Amino acid sequence: MALNTEALETIIETVKKFFQDLIKPDMTIDKIAEVASPNLDKIIKENEAKGLNYSAGKFRIEYVNDNQFTLEFEMYFKDEAGKWYKAANKSEPRSSELIEPGSWKTLKALKVVEFPIGAPAEEEEKIAKMADKEIAAEKEEKVAAANSKKDNDITLEKLMGTEK
Repeated sequence: MALNTEALETIIETVKKFFQDLIKPDMTIDKIAEVASPNLDKIIKENEAKGLNYSAGKFRIEYVNDNQFTLEFEMYFKDEAGKWYKAANKSEPRSSELIEPGSWKTLKALKVVEFPIGAPAEEEEKIAKMADKEIAAEKEEKVAAANSKKDNDITLEKLMGTEK
């Protein structure tokens, strides 16, 4: 299924609105990324609902000058026909006063702080639950194997170290 022009325009409009009212005063770098995450997940889900498969992306906070920074993201999607789509946006420069002083010093020193954009939390939770089930199954196998050994019987002599 190829993506039609109307769907592409919807993606563009969603992306344009992304940075409006995202940041509140005195936020840390991590808090900015945390606040952006649900909105990024929403863009991914909306595009997946249109038949696109999310591949990868990144969210960046970039130092501009002593008084300003910008926010930027880019995400990549692929349709069933194998055509790639990029959803990206960069904010207008924002005042450094919006970032907590310690985080501002960090951003000023690093110039760019980048976070990978993973799949929405629902997918991550499913993956984590599957991993937890696999770990639990491995533990059960180890316990069962250990319990099947003949010399696992606990006797008073073994506990006291007086076994003959």
